[in-house]
Amino acid sequence: MSTASNPPPQGAPGTAFRFVHCADVHLDSPFHVTNDDVRARLHDAGRAAFARMVDLCLAERVHALLVAGDLFSDERLSFATEDFILEQVTRLSAAGIHVVVACGNHDTGSTESRAARMSWPTSHFTLVSGHEPQEVTITAADGSTVGRVIGCGHADDHDAENLAALFPAAGGSVPTVGLLHARVAEADRMQRHPAVAPCTLADLAGKGYRYWALGHVHTRQAFVDPDLAPDKRSAAGPLACYPGTLIGHRPEESGAHGALLVTVPQHGAVSAEFHELAGVRWETLPLDDSLATIADLSVLRAMLRESFHRTAAADTPEHVAAMRWMLRVDVSGACPAAAQLQRDEVLEEMAEQLAAELEPDGVLAVELIEAGVRRPVELDGHRGQPHVLGLSLAVLDALAEDDELLESLAPATLAGCHGTDAETRRAYLRSLLIGIDGAAGEVLLKETLA
Repeated sequence: MSTASNPPPQGAPGTAFRFVHCADVHLDSPFHVTNDDVRARLHDAGRAAFARMVDLCLAERVHALLVAGDLFSDERLSFATEDFILEQVTRLSAAGIHVVVACGNHDTGSTESRAARMSWPTSHFTLVSGHEPQEVTITAADGSTVGRVIGCGHADDHDAENLAALFPAAGGSVPTVGLLHARVAEADRMQRHPAVAPCTLADLAGKGYRYWALGHVHTRQAFVDPDLAPDKRSAAGPLACYPGTLIGHRPEESGAHGALLVTVPQHGAVSAEFHELAGVRWETLPLDDSLATIADLSVLRAMLRESFHRTAAADTPEHVAAMRWMLRVDVSGACPAAAQLQRDEVLEEMAEQLAAELEPDGVLAVELIEAGVRRPVELDGHRGQPHVLGLSLAVLDALAEDDELLESLAPATLAGCHGTDAETRRAYLRSLLIGIDGAAGEVLLKETLA
């Protein structure tokens, strides 16, 4: 509610339009863990991050909260979490902060969907559910207009239409902001997400909007206006942003997660300031070349503890004392203890030991993944020799330099290669060959190494 410590947003002629932009909150969506207790704690952490975002809106006295799709998943949303969402949204509407929620492909806006049936606040709230672009005028407490939001939503979970093409051109004297759940072709890691409402930066830039609040791609990133000259782009600020998920749900969603505090002035540069709101971080701990000297698994555990402490100390968010960690380690490369590390039961036992040792530091769980660990093999003595290993190494060495040979041995279609030019294709092929000489040596010298 609006209180003396959180007064309603103010407005005046020329006031900048300020809002918080989040997306892909995915409340009640599953976390990629097997432990029931850890899963419950992650579920609570998702709610806590959302409440922390509402606190941010109130503390910053923003004019609006924009949710760019996938606030929850229709079929998974519990009644308790529905009540929680409505309680938090009501805190904002009661304070005069307008909440605009665009339906995504997981919380669709069809008439039978959960979003359509919820008892949303009757004032300072808009659910954007259909393809028809909907305009929302955002006003300050004094009634002055500070901006307008134009958004559209998804009626089903496999929308293949370019929704950006449906948006009208910007107009009027106040900043126009687009709200859209879509996959932008130029986005980093966009291939990880289904082609929902696919569009390009050119589609967004051609509308004349000051900012696009995007959702769907889970990696935080910003885009500049491609229509502007390079020397003018920094002065304009970002054209569009994905804020990433509010909290990570799997190892690939590592690092800090939260929302963007966006300021769109009447004239001048747009700013989008990231605020970390998640109380849990997923991190993949790096393993350096010292793995090649480790024959004792207790030494490996000590090395991983040190790696975690370095990772945790590298960044200190305001709520670091309460930070919880989900850790993953991809064990790969040459190691004298490879025979042990290739056994699932050994990795599981090590992971449990590490989690127990690091629990006082806020670690919830550890996962060790065998990703190509092998016994050390001395290869130089076999190069140039007239046997199978020597010939295999000769071919592998040639592939590192000979583009024509590389292409001749490669299949026409490469799964996982997202580039079409020859240079990108060759770089991807060579990335697949990293470490293959050691693997070949281990196989062909198996009896010698036993």
